[in-house]
Amino acid sequence: MDMLCTASPADIHYILSKNFPNYPKGDKFGQIFDIIGDGFSNTDGELWRFHSKTLLLLLNHPSFDSLLKKTIWNKVEKGLLPFLDNISRQGVEIDLQEIFQRFGFDLTCGIIIDYDPESLSVWKLQRLLRMGNEKKLSGAWKIIDEFIYKALAEKRKEYGDIKYEGEEEGESFNFLRSLMRELKDQSGRSGDPNKFLRDISFNLILAGKGVFKTLFFHLTEFTSSRVHGT
Repeated sequence: MDMLCTASPADIHYILSKNFPNYPKGDKFGQIFDIIGDGFSNTDGELWRFHSKTLLLLLNHPSFDSLLKKTIWNKVEKGLLPFLDNISRQGVEIDLQEIFQRFGFDLTCGIIIDYDPESLSVWKLQRLLRMGNEKKLSGAWKIIDEFIYKALAEKRKEYGDIKYEGEEEGESFNFLRSLMRELKDQSGRSGDPNKFLRDISFNLILAGKGVFKTLFFHLTEFTSSRVHGT
């Protein structure tokens, strides 16, 4: 497979946003990144357009910002600050980037699948996405599936029969419940509806995790420039 690499922001915007349909990833891409499944970052054509339409509908929901703020504040207040306070009292060194990654992972899971793995507070979650050889990848894949499928099963049981009248009657916006509603009549697009929901959730968790890694980079860059007076 021929590959062309670019670091130009204008090129990346053109390929991934402005003219995305003209740059299909193809079957080879799907085979290489099969762990991602049929999520938005691994599909083309009609299925990708469906992902794009559905996710934009949910992300532009009038109550999404409120959900985002509430989830972030709760995690900061009940997870991040107590953890940092404990570390400060112990006087030990920590990897701040690792903390931000765990914080971002917990937040993203809380928003997307309505489930907090608490990887920040108890340090129980290993770095799921550090992929090495095939054996390690297979093990990581199994852990990822177990985690996501378990969380989704618990939420399906909690939500019960999804009829979706609740939100219209004043129930607070829930991303996963709304996503299930949008997928209810579309699961046939990708075979197993549970796997389709897993693929979408995993793609969004990966995307959210990347956002917080980028935020950490800009935060450290800003702090460094302030210290050096640039």
